[in-house]
Amino acid sequence: MFATKVKAFLLHLYPELLRFPIFAKFSSTIVFNLTPRVKKVMRWGLPIATVLLVPIIGLKIGVFLLGLFRPATIIPTPIEVTSPTPTSTYQSTFLPLKRSVQDFNPALPDPLPPVFDEKISLEPITE
Repeated sequence: MFATKVKAFLLHLYPELLRFPIFAKFSSTIVFNLTPRVKKVMRWGLPIATVLLVPIIGLKIGVFLLGLFRPATIIPTPIEVTSPTPTSTYQSTFLPLKRSVQDFNPALPDPLPPVFDEKISLEPITE
């Protein structure tokens, strides 16, 4: 009985459903008297409400299921303490040369300022 009423209601809202055989036999059954305004609101409101409610309900169910399987607290893994590896040291005959190369400063020293010559002038030379 309820399914019949729902199918008749949908048939009244969407007359194009008569193409489907499942709705063809309900064309002469219960017909609801709806005003054109209510019919328009139901015709556009029902699909829009369905499109909006399905993702919202899906998100609510997803959040609930995520809450069931999410761990209560997140404990970070302990950080391992690393110790330096021991290295063997030995004396080489080239060690002083290595230090002199490492300590070499490639920057050039400051150049000497030019000698000031009082005889220089900007006037043309006349001979």
